[in-house]
Amino acid sequence: MGEIDGRELIEKERQGVEQTARVVVINSGETFEDAGEFRNKCLQRAKMAEALFQPRITEAHRHHKALVADLAELQRPFEAAAKTIKAKMIAWEEGEKQRRRLEQIRLEAEAKKKAEDQRLALAAELEKAGLTKQAERAVQEPVRVERVVAPPPSVKVDGFSYRSNWKFEIEDEGAIPREYLTPDVEKIGRQVRALRADCKIAGVRVIEEKV
Repeated sequence: MGEIDGRELIEKERQGVEQTARVVVINSGETFEDAGEFRNKCLQRAKMAEALFQPRITEAHRHHKALVADLAELQRPFEAAAKTIKAKMIAWEEGEKQRRRLEQIRLEAEAKKKAEDQRLALAAELEKAGLTKQAERAVQEPVRVERVVAPPPSVKVDGFSYRSNWKFEIEDEGAIPREYLTPDVEKIGRQVRALRADCKIAGVRVIEEKV
């Protein structure tokens, strides 16, 4: 049977096949056998359709794979260069953030020292004027420091951004709390498939599903 004939047969028989399956009634040994034959025929037609399309699917997949590989080869040096530059830009920005943090600390310390010097100067003036109690209060009062802020970064590049990717590594598996542990579902599945109804695992209910 040629490809065109096979396609025409499948196109013809596919019309209404699902509706036929819905109205099938199995109420005897004979109808059970008839249903089995109909099912086998449906599976045969599905296999026939696969055989008709598989060569073209394989060729399309090969062509797609080759195109993707060519594209990746063209993009690779540009993406690698961009990645290298981005790492350097991130390092520079992180350095700038650290510089601003240190500058912020310096400005705050400078403002605090200035306020303390002003307080001591005021206390000295009060003491010189004979206002001893007022001078003592001036010395004891907490220093009020005006808020100072380091200048923000002035350099920006369109399209440049990054985010923090938080990761982890296990240091002591035995110390991990129970709520962070996951059952080994693959191991449980192997045990269930091997022992079937006889499988006994605490906390696990074995289910038989007929398909």
